[in-house]
This record gives sequence, structure tokens and C-alpha cells, in this order.
Amino acid sequence: MPLFFFHLRTPRGLERDAFGLDRPSVEAAYLEACRTIPDLCVDLLNEGTAPLACAFLICGADGTELIEVPFNEQLHDGRRPGRPDPVPEQLACLAEVRKGRRLVAEMRAQIAEMRASAAEMRAAARRVCPSIEAAGPAEV
Repeated sequence: MPLFFFHLRTPRGLERDAFGLDRPSVEAAYLEACRTIPDLCVDLLNEGTAPLACAFLICGADGTELIEVPFNEQLHDGRRPGRPDPVPEQLACLAEVRKGRRLVAEMRAQIAEMRASAAEMRAAARRVCPSIEAAGPAEV
């Protein structure tokens, strides 16, 4: 039975497999690596290593690299992770958030208009009665 070495590539570098495993074929070695990845991810996370950045390099007995098995492909079943479809409650919440943001924008616009109107009224009042400026807001 052929001997295969399962070297582990991590962000820290390459951890070489010194012992290897006997497997009947390269396909069996690949499946062994795939079965090992989920359990190894737990250990990697516990030691502070990002498992999605890791891969197995399966090499033959002569050291020739045969297959690379990236962890991210196995963990995501070969697909990129996507957002799950929102449930109706989430859609309702998103609609409420959008409505709230629209209302806040409208209120800000109204506040800006009121400030501009107040400034115009103060300017008009100063022109009509110059003593208003000297009196201050409490005395008027």
C-alpha cells in the first residue's frame, strides 16, 4: 500500500508530516484529508489559527506533491459562502429600518428649512426694530 504524507500549510508556515499514512490510492488519501479537516479546524481555532487559510499538501513517499486540499473548499463544500435568504420577519424589519431612515432624512430637511426661516425672521425683525438685537431673546 502506498505511503502518503499530509503536510499542513498554515499562515505560520508548513508543518511537515513525519510519519505519513498508508492508503490504497491518491483518491483514498484525498478523502482521508477531507475527513480530517473539520476536526482539525477545532484544534486550529483553539490555538488561534484561521482554518480557512490552511491546506493539506498530500505528497507521495518520494516527496512529490500530489494534491493540495484547501480547507476553505472543504468547509464551504466548494462554494463561496453567501448570505442566507431572509425570512419574512427579517424583511419586515428591514422595511421598518428603511422607513425610519427615510423619516429621519425628511426631519433633517425640515429642521434645516425651519432654521433658515428663523434666520430670515430674525433678520427681518432687526430691520424693523433695531432695538430687538440689543434686548436679547428673554426681553422681547
